Amino acid sequence: MSVETAVIFSSAMMLNLSTALDAKGAAPKPTERSNVIEMTQQLDLNKTEKEILESVYDCQRKDYEKKQIEISKTLNKDKSAVSRNLSDLEERDLIKRTKEGRSKRVSITHRGCTALLNSRSSASEKYNNLLHLHKFVVKFPIQNLEEVKETRGENWREKLIKKSGQEKEYNSENDCFVLENQEYTFWITRIHLVVFIQDLVGQEPSLLKARAINQAIEATRELEEELVISITEDFSKVTAEVSNQHIAIIRDPLSELIHQSDHDACEIKILDENGNVRLWLDDSDGRKDLEAGTQYGTHGFSEEDIEVIQRFYKFILSNPEKLNQCMKIPQSV
Repeated sequence: MSVETAVIFSSAMMLNLSTALDAKGAAPKPTERSNVIEMTQQLDLNKTEKEILESVYDCQRKDYEKKQIEISKTLNKDKSAVSRNLSDLEERDLIKRTKEGRSKRVSITHRGCTALLNSRSSASEKYNNLLHLHKFVVKFPIQNLEEVKETRGENWREKLIKKSGQEKEYNSENDCFVLENQEYTFWITRIHLVVFIQDLVGQEPSLLKARAINQAIEATRELEEELVISITEDFSKVTAEVSNQHIAIIRDPLSELIHQSDHDACEIKILDENGNVRLWLDDSDGRKDLEAGTQYGTHGFSEEDIEVIQRFYKFILSNPEKLNQCMKIPQSV
């Protein structure tokens, strides 16, 4: 008989740990949360653009927005050249400039963080366990929906799928047509193209998520052509909603410790102060993982919860004597 043990893990404590133990590579926490994201099709950075984003990011982590003129001095580059790069970054929504008197303050956007993370090496630090991203679902609004309905009628989905020659299955519960190939599963709803990404393995949570989103975008390209539908807005921008995602630390030390102890029958869940399940132990694949799942709201994303745990592990490995000062788990709930 399974006994459920709940551990209260407050959002404030996670945020404090995240701030105190922040390691280079984690995106700054935005003030508002949303599972709706926008990505440009091209996030490649040249050397100067990457240096600019690194400089702005480092200052923003210290709660300071850098002035445009300070970037030129820091990088020892011509003001005009920096200004041109800043204009390009701003046009791609990777930075935001705010006028302040005669100068401008520069801040990095969430999209800018994604671009910066993608540009960094994915080589892990020596004590990072592998991560497993799975059950990842991305919903793309069909941008040319009105045009398609006008030319094909209300049953446009059946007509387009039949014309493409693809085999389909109707899911009545979700009112969608299901298409599958060797790598992906697609749902075509009345307003969305939904892509299911099965499994990705890596060592940086935010990079894993960015890879999954890019993979989802690439997966839609051939289907877009076959079905004559488009997820691209204004020829460059893709809007996507991540509707489900799970990220697990493979062979997590806490999970292994619990499963090797007298608590083999226990299902331990880590909750926040609002009763939301933030993390849980998972032995379904026989690997003893620590997993974070889809929980959207003010507290953030599952990859951010995993990042906090990673930084906490790194911290206690480097400072074992400070463990009790950083985290206190109640004896009973």
